[in-house]
Amino acid sequence: MSKAFTKEEDAPESLPLRAAPTSGARRPITRKGLSLLESRASRLEEQRQQARAEPPSVSSASVLKGIDSRLLQLTRILAQVELQPAPSQQTVAAFGSRVRVSQGDAAPVTYRLVGPDEADSREGRISFEAPLAHALLGKKAGDIFWVELPRGETLYTLIEVSSPD
Repeated sequence: MSKAFTKEEDAPESLPLRAAPTSGARRPITRKGLSLLESRASRLEEQRQQARAEPPSVSSASVLKGIDSRLLQLTRILAQVELQPAPSQQTVAAFGSRVRVSQGDAAPVTYRLVGPDEADSREGRISFEAPLAHALLGKKAGDIFWVELPRGETLYTLIEVSSPD
């Protein structure tokens, strides 16, 4: 069976990294996001050193290959990110802002508008390129706006804009 259809059980924890861009385009990132990516690179380098110190085996070679692949991907991303200054105006949603929105009668949700390489919806970080985040940019607390989502047009209310942590 081809390796493309097998799961490697011994691979270290996967990192939620986005694909590195192929062009030379700079990718925006917050200070916290940059710190997170640099920390991940450091941990991967430590795991790489540990894997190299183990006696050679098919399993350790597979783990090392996975670590090297993720480290290379992360290195490419870090080479293309561009640190964005923290938003100076907290009355308007901007890159790096923390926003609280509501959708109809649903409980309000808080998000941070970040670059694509640090986005993680489970952690409340959404890429500024996402439809909701894109629609939020430039809005003020109290603004009501429509967002075109895959499930259809949805009405949101921006409750609060605040500075990031």
